[in-house]
Amino acid sequence: MAAENPQENGEKVTVANERYDRKFLPGIKVAWQDGVMTSGGLRGRRRPRPTIRFLRLLPFDSFPDADQARCIAQGRWQDIDISRIRHPLIEDAALRFAQGDPTKHRSSSALADRPVYEVRSRTGAGWRGAVVLDDAGDPWLIWADRHDQFNDHAADALKRASMQHWLPKPVEYKLRLRDDAAEAHRAWRVAAVATFVEVVAEALESAEQRSTVQLACADGEELRVDVELDHDLPGGHPEDDTSLLTVMIRVGSQQADDFLRFVLPAIQPDTSRIDAVYGRDSTLETWVTVSQAELTLFIAAVRLAAAPNGAEALCAPNTHLHYVDKYTLADLMIEGRAARGICGFWFVPTRDEHAALPVCPKCEALEPAAERTVHLIRQALAVENL
Repeated sequence: MAAENPQENGEKVTVANERYDRKFLPGIKVAWQDGVMTSGGLRGRRRPRPTIRFLRLLPFDSFPDADQARCIAQGRWQDIDISRIRHPLIEDAALRFAQGDPTKHRSSSALADRPVYEVRSRTGAGWRGAVVLDDAGDPWLIWADRHDQFNDHAADALKRASMQHWLPKPVEYKLRLRDDAAEAHRAWRVAAVATFVEVVAEALESAEQRSTVQLACADGEELRVDVELDHDLPGGHPEDDTSLLTVMIRVGSQQADDFLRFVLPAIQPDTSRIDAVYGRDSTLETWVTVSQAELTLFIAAVRLAAAPNGAEALCAPNTHLHYVDKYTLADLMIEGRAARGICGFWFVPTRDEHAALPVCPKCEALEPAAERTVHLIRQALAVENL
């Protein structure tokens, strides 16, 4: 029997892998809720997850991410999120199970006295892997070998007498709970930053240049956030013109701490561009300076529908600010991974130079957000001067 699943203790963990699936499983519609798949071939099951033994069987150079490969080679499991490890076999397993058509390996299944599914890597020398379901019906990648040796070795390695050696151990379920919690926190942070981007855009669109939102925090409670904008007169170079975001929150709660630690730094990582003062009524008034080019990104982000990134391409040095939807923008602010602007250009955000970059003219031609931003700022300043 497989190791007992510690998640039977009733603890509820929410996992949001939708962006991962859009990126690495383009064209496959997959939805997740409370850590399980609710659409596609894996209905009621989790994404295929590798065991530690499986990962140790794979060669170092078969992992696209060298940092992940080093953590695996050195056994530094505390420094790596196993659910986010990238490898062709893991991605093939996710694709096959999401499509609902994993291939059963007949000889291994017969000797193991349980279904054993085969996955393949079609890059490099080529590897093949074996997937089994645990007692909860969740798929685990448990064994791998080179393509030309897999058929000869798989059945013997996975026969019933030795299956226990390869099945996930209790510690791996604990690591999965840890990764679930980390993924849930990342998902909350992306959603919170996206919501803040939206409220800033709403303020810019309003006549009063103000907006308010009840921001859902990590503990499920809500925090009221008030935003007010003040602007420099646009001078024709949005990367040089600035706007001031005045952000009001009530401090003294875990929700306020969450906002200050995890949301605001994503919007403006340069602490020299953030000032704050405490009021007598337990409020914190924070002033955040952003370039009007960055403000343009917010306007574009709320106007664009979320779109799949597809397979990641090589990135040239970033010379412009590119338009993406609000969730991708939030993900960029937090994770700093590569994304594709609506112009088709792949880029990695460089936050130290971000404020000084001009808007991409191709993105602007497709979605005239800079034009809209300048119009709204000039309109707001004209109202102030009446």
